[in-house]
Amino acid sequence: MLFGSNLRKYRKAHALSQEELAEAAEVSVKHIGALESGSSFISAELLETFCDVLNVSPHLFFVDESSSVLAPVALIQVEQIIRGRMNQTASTICQEVRQKILTLS
Repeated sequence: MLFGSNLRKYRKAHALSQEELAEAAEVSVKHIGALESGSSFISAELLETFCDVLNVSPHLFFVDESSSVLAPVALIQVEQIIRGRMNQTASTICQEVRQKILTLS
């Protein structure tokens, strides 16, 4: 759900419709909707595409900035985990990020 919420936030911040993002990422509008609703997981390749299209660092899709108590150094560490694991599934990335955040809190 957090990933989907952040995807929607960054898509809207770039004034893109789901259709426009789907076209830019070469996926279906239905897939964008499923990602935003949390009913589908993101692939590493698509995450990388979204980062390029939306000009967003990968870690920002997996953290709640409004309630984040993480220091900038911790966010850099989270981003390094995500970038280092781009070939893993989104669920594995989320688990590792959660573990790191818990150890830093």
